[in-house]
Amino acid sequence: MLLTLYEKKRFDSIPVYKLLRTAGLQQYTKGFIERGYGVKLGILSALNEKDKSKLYEDIKILPGHAVKLDRLIETVSKHSYVENEELSENFSNYDERA
Repeated sequence: MLLTLYEKKRFDSIPVYKLLRTAGLQQYTKGFIERGYGVKLGILSALNEKDKSKLYEDIKILPGHAVKLDRLIETVSKHSYVENEELSENFSNYDERA
């Protein structure tokens, strides 16, 4: 279903797109969806370093983007809930901190 939304360019209906967009990393949306990370974003924070490195390699995440993504995952892990609208507010100045 998420791939269908992605293909129809209904990005704002895809939780992982909204989260990645907050850090300017939305180009990796399809890769996350294809690997099962389209909705349950909190699971990203449970990945160990080995699994996370493998995921980044599979999706072909650039090294600088990996740093931004790590920060984003860290923020997600600090929340007991993941509501993208609130995360968007938290990351409104994200590029300035990176």
